[in-house]
Amino acid sequence: WGDSHAASLSSGLRVFMPNLVQYTASGCAPMVGVAFSDRQHCNEINDFILQEVERIKPDKIFLHANWLSHQDVNLALSIARTMDRIREASPSSMVFVVGGVPQWTKRLPAIMLREGIALDKLAFVHTPALKELKALDARLRLVALAGGASFLSALESLCGDDACQAVSAASGGFAPTAWDYGHLTESGSELLAMKVLAQIGTVPR
Repeated sequence: WGDSHAASLSSGLRVFMPNLVQYTASGCAPMVGVAFSDRQHCNEINDFILQEVERIKPDKIFLHANWLSHQDVNLALSIARTMDRIREASPSSMVFVVGGVPQWTKRLPAIMLREGIALDKLAFVHTPALKELKALDARLRLVALAGGASFLSALESLCGDDACQAVSAASGGFAPTAWDYGHLTESGSELLAMKVLAQIGTVPR
């Protein structure tokens, strides 16, 4: 459940969880009762998704978004409200808040080209926003735990002190982990999904 970042992650999750159901819309973070100034339809979409949660009663719910772009709202209150509504709709569902993915100032492939990074091995690239992303992760972790959910860190899986994985293994070779500033490629999504599921003890098939 989430925005285009969640849509990117869903393709990797589906490799290991074939029954995954994807409910995503561009710019619509999984936060009910929020007035998204540039996405007038998000409230209606999130209300619909909540109805689907009540209907399907899924075993697991993954909440993911480009959290960095939603700091103009009260993230803690909005996410806490969403988790409360999920608990009302489907008390048995396990909720997981997935932290933000690495973000670069320009398209990652363009940065790699400029720095001469070839697609022939795993590689890490300096991530200017990493400090801010990690600080936001810390806030999200507290909100998730306070609301009875689990927090899954993408940054801990993909990043070091000041750089994040920019190249991952792909079928027949290697590929960038993101195709623009932060949306995951197929191989990047599968890599993160594998690491995220390992955090919750779900062994990828």
